[in-house]
Amino acid sequence: MRRWDSERPQAVRIAGRGDRHRARQALFAFYDAVLVADMPKTTRLAQTVQTWWTEIEAFLRTRVTNARTAGTNRVIKQIKRISVNRPSVLGRAEAA
Repeated sequence: MRRWDSERPQAVRIAGRGDRHRARQALFAFYDAVLVADMPKTTRLAQTVQTWWTEIEAFLRTRVTNARTAGTNRVIKQIKRISVNRPSVLGRAEAA
C-alpha cells in the first residue's frame, strides 16, 4: 500500500460526495488493503477510521462539526493546567 493511499481512504472521499453505498464499498476495500499491507501504521489508521466512521460519515453528510466547542475546551484545560502547576509566590516565601 502506497503511503498516500492510506492517508485519506477513498471511502472518505466518496462519502463526501453523498454516495453512501459506494463509500461503504470503498471503506471495505480500504480495510482489505490494510490487511494486505500488514503495517502497524496502516492498521492503527484503519482502527481509528473504524472507531470514528459514524462521526466521519455524519460530518461528510452534514458538514457540521464541534470544532469550536473542542477548541474552547482545549483553552480551558490549558488555563487550568497552567494555574494548577504554577508554584505560588506565597508558598516560596514561606519555604525560605
